[in-house]
Amino acid sequence: MTYNSYSCFINGKEKIWRGLPNREQQILQSVLMHDSSPHQRVSDVLNLRELGSQATLHAALMRLKTSHFLALTTDTKDHRVKFVSLAPRAITLFKNLDSLMASCANPLVKKVIKKIAFKK
Repeated sequence: MTYNSYSCFINGKEKIWRGLPNREQQILQSVLMHDSSPHQRVSDVLNLRELGSQATLHAALMRLKTSHFLALTTDTKDHRVKFVSLAPRAITLFKNLDSLMASCANPLVKKVIKKIAFKK
């Protein structure tokens, strides 16, 4: 099998995401993509219809919160509104993916992949 950057990244990515269901991965990626916006609400995540029903998404959000991948904070003005943000564990996961991508782009750094893939 020939080595290339893409296959290196795909194999390493699967190891980093191991144990986290696809729907929860997609929720984390969605929160990451909206992390630059100041306030992503729980209702914004629940409206991601392509990922499932509101009940399914709510259950996934609660699992991510319990697993310390997401943090939920209550609005100070309207206590009915909750905001979603990445918790330190999710930030570490995305940093590991970033490091993996950089190391896969450099074929001389293949050993880094193994170290990153088993840190969680």
